[in-house]
Amino acid sequence: INHRLEEILNKPKQDINDVSVWLDILLFINRYNFSNVQNEIFGYVYENYLKDLYLNEKKGQYFTDPNVVEFMLNEMGYTKENLKKSYSKKENKDDNISIIDPSCGSGTFLYNATARLVDTFFDNSQSSAKQTEQLINDNVFGLDIAEFPLYLAEMNMLMNMLPVIINE
Repeated sequence: INHRLEEILNKPKQDINDVSVWLDILLFINRYNFSNVQNEIFGYVYENYLKDLYLNEKKGQYFTDPNVVEFMLNEMGYTKENLKKSYSKKENKDDNISIIDPSCGSGTFLYNATARLVDTFFDNSQSSAKQTEQLINDNVFGLDIAEFPLYLAEMNMLMNMLPVIINE
């Protein structure tokens, strides 16, 4: 959304019709508080309704329960306290907050890592919105052999970043 809005704003001629749809979307979304959304919406839909359409057992696709992901992230120290400590160190400040899921599927690990970064670094200010978005872009990565689950992973992350994007 941000990139599209920048393109519109950089056009030589700006017409209210160019941005009115985007403003309507932002105003509509801004009415809701997404901070209490605990589980990944798109991942849930995919795992419970759509995965049979895209599942290929030869590819070895498995889906990790969100509670298991929470446990694993906690065990590896990807917690609010550790993220703050790791980022506040002067040298190599991004090294300890980077996470990659080489077979991310619908992004359960990525969504939860994004949620933790938002919870740790976003304080409803514009400067923290920019910092948080940059931290997520620079440090949360996922790969998969199937394209559709990657789209869902991206959407899950964006849903979690809505307060950050709207604030920015």
